[in-house]
Amino acid sequence: MWSKIPLLLTKPLVKVYSSELGEYPVLVFLNEGIIKMDTIKVAKTLDAKGLECPMPLLKAKKAIEALESGQVLEILGTDEGSRIDLPGWCERVGHTFMGVKEETHYFKFYIKKG
Repeated sequence: MWSKIPLLLTKPLVKVYSSELGEYPVLVFLNEGIIKMDTIKVAKTLDAKGLECPMPLLKAKKAIEALESGQVLEILGTDEGSRIDLPGWCERVGHTFMGVKEETHYFKFYIKKG
């Protein structure tokens, strides 16, 4: 599936689609169609729940260093500021911010290493 996604992506839109089976979040890439967030192959998960700015970003920087280009880091966090900090950091350093999924009491962020 990842081979279909070009290295340079436009920013995805995160939408929630409903069907008879329930609601599910998806990433919508303007040039590639829809990717279900639940099908993203995660190489590493970082639990940053309970941490406040700037710690989620600092831990994400360290965690993504261990990944190879193209691998995905999933970050679990509770800090609202990460919704701004992580996409901005990705844009500055060349990673792809794939989206955020809201769970009960925390967020799941997805970053593809550039």
